[in-house]
Amino acid sequence: MHNEDVSSNTSQSCRPCPVGSYNGNIGQTSCLSCAPGYYCNTAGATSPKPCPTGTYNPNAGSISSEACVKCPVGWYNPSTGQSSCRSCTPGHYCDAVGGISENSCPAGTYNSNGRSTSSRACINCPLGSYNENIGQSSCNTCAPGHYCDTVGGISQSLYPTGTYNPNGDSISSQDCVKCPVGMYTQDDERSSCINCILGYYCDTIGAADAKPCPAGTFSPNIGSNSSQACIECPVGSYSENAGQSSCTTCMPGYFCDTVGATDPKPCSKGTYNPNMGSITSEACIKCPIGSYNENSGQSECKTCTLGHYCDEVAATSPKPSRIGAYNPYIGSGSSETCIVCPIGA
Repeated sequence: MHNEDVSSNTSQSCRPCPVGSYNGNIGQTSCLSCAPGYYCNTAGATSPKPCPTGTYNPNAGSISSEACVKCPVGWYNPSTGQSSCRSCTPGHYCDAVGGISENSCPAGTYNSNGRSTSSRACINCPLGSYNENIGQSSCNTCAPGHYCDTVGGISQSLYPTGTYNPNGDSISSQDCVKCPVGMYTQDDERSSCINCILGYYCDTIGAADAKPCPAGTFSPNIGSNSSQACIECPVGSYSENAGQSSCTTCMPGYFCDTVGATDPKPCSKGTYNPNMGSITSEACIKCPIGSYNENSGQSECKTCTLGHYCDEVAATSPKPSRIGAYNPYIGSGSSETCIVCPIGA
């Protein structure tokens, strides 16, 4: 309702808003024109009525629902009360009059144009490309190391192990090249081959993996193409594991007297070796008098403890002082150092 006569004080002076307008508040001197996207088809309306989804109305002051026009094909409207329709986006099509949503082109296809009116606008991805997702405006180029041999493909295929292809857009598994000797492919990488790593060799064309040099050998170079690249560890060193790029120097307490050793040999009990890289058992020195070694593979001898004496070269254990005697010294080399306990002790 509204009242154009500001001097009037009676309800009879309030007139209903005509069709095409409304008033949502009291005490108004004029009515509001129905906005675009809406219509007001009753006199005395307090609010406009929105055009439904799938329609639009570009005009103000509409008096009928017939003012709401259905969106044409190529357009859609997901919301009510709209003054225009939304254009169908690339990767989609809108094939229905009065559509409320757009349809996605399926995986394996694309559509680079907007306002498409038919599913025929969705074009299959050509060879050398693919689309794993729906609603795409373009196809993905097949990546290096892969091939796409299907029209309308939804995924790319990885070249076989031991082969590679540095180029994209590949359309056939025949486009791949076998890795040369000295190289191989790794995991899911097929765009290039990699050099055979240190400690390994690759002696076949199209190698899927590298072969480790055996224990007792090493290979300090990359790209080795023969087992002959595996060098036996020299004396004074060893290699207990396969696939090594260097040998381990024989540690103190041990000696390595053979070429191609897989483990070091320990010096025997009663001996020691303070040096690294020993090449003969002669490096193992007998423990002197006053010391001993109860274990093999030692770099030094143990000093004879209190209450004991070590009177032999290469002793493996200390000898205790005799009953009734004691020894207050460490490193004793004779039983003569044992002192008889005094009377009463």
